[in-house]
Amino acid sequence: MVASKPLDHPASHHDALPRDPSNGQPLRHSPDGGHPSAPSGRPRPWRLCGVPSILATRTRVGRSVGGGGCRPQTLHRREESRCVYPPGRPLDGCPSHRIWGSLPRGTRSGFSRTLRARRVGLRAMVTNLATTAKPRDLQPRDIELLEHVRRYRITVPEALATLPGFRGLPLNAITKVTSRLREREYLSPYRLLDKRIYFMLGRNAARMYQLSTERWCKALGMQALANDYGTLFFCRLMGRTRERITRDELQQSFPDFLEGEQRGIDSTRYYWDRQDTRKRLASIRVDFNTTISRIVSHCANDIAKRLRVPALRRLILNDQYLISIVTLRPERKAQIEAELKNRRHPVKGLIQERWPVKFRVKVCPDLVPLLEGLSRA
Repeated sequence: MVASKPLDHPASHHDALPRDPSNGQPLRHSPDGGHPSAPSGRPRPWRLCGVPSILATRTRVGRSVGGGGCRPQTLHRREESRCVYPPGRPLDGCPSHRIWGSLPRGTRSGFSRTLRARRVGLRAMVTNLATTAKPRDLQPRDIELLEHVRRYRITVPEALATLPGFRGLPLNAITKVTSRLREREYLSPYRLLDKRIYFMLGRNAARMYQLSTERWCKALGMQALANDYGTLFFCRLMGRTRERITRDELQQSFPDFLEGEQRGIDSTRYYWDRQDTRKRLASIRVDFNTTISRIVSHCANDIAKRLRVPALRRLILNDQYLISIVTLRPERKAQIEAELKNRRHPVKGLIQERWPVKFRVKVCPDLVPLLEGLSRA
């Protein structure tokens, strides 16, 4: 019989396995019959290291030789078996540990469904706890303000005065709330016009909502600022309060709207229009001081894209869709309305001389200095 080395500090996996007296090769089964080893010529890890074992092909795991290792246990078929490694050896010497760590990300998908299952790390668990439980230093009014900024991406003190928790408060009181949130990095202030500022989410608020600080916390360019401020002005500062629909809310109402995003349809500027005794889904288009015919052509292209999405097509054909245009001056409003009225066969693919949707044109005077700064840039 071939003498084997002690199992306390084995030099290799082959030394840690029982051998056949006839040929000296490692046995496929342990002497007690309970623990299958790897195929002949391959090392068999014995101690649990927590890494999925790629070499293990059996479904039963038993005791290791020499009294170390895991307890006897039986795994169901296709279940993940844990790598068992000899006592006294570092885990980085485990073959499964080395192979699994060295595989590129694209090649790991070829293994079993259990091995491909996503693990929840400690950082993700801590982040989920942080987003589920609001910080204790935030009051209900602060949460309402941050939710408002999250919905519109930007805000101004005049728009905050329309919120239920701030209604009736003077601007000085609103300024105290925003100043406190600025000190705690829940709000980020930026210059809007000469002496006016607008607010975006701060670093702590973006971390609380798991949002990108690049998109939600940094100052906007002139075009993005004009687009978001025009949307905010139309929804909150036109006398009639409207609620902007977030992308998640839109996805819940229309599950197939993701197909529209793949076709290049904007999913960030929608609201529910409840005028004229009907409820319509409405999109917002901001006038960037271009030609009148170009504005109308943009509206025609918006309708043509949405007609390719089944859910939006049903709304358009059932007179449940509306487009709101936010322009700069009253004279441009009159010109846009006249062009919409005189345009024939406006949408490609529809054989009709009238528009299949309703329009609403509003004036936002604050867009004039913003767009003048955009033209200078």
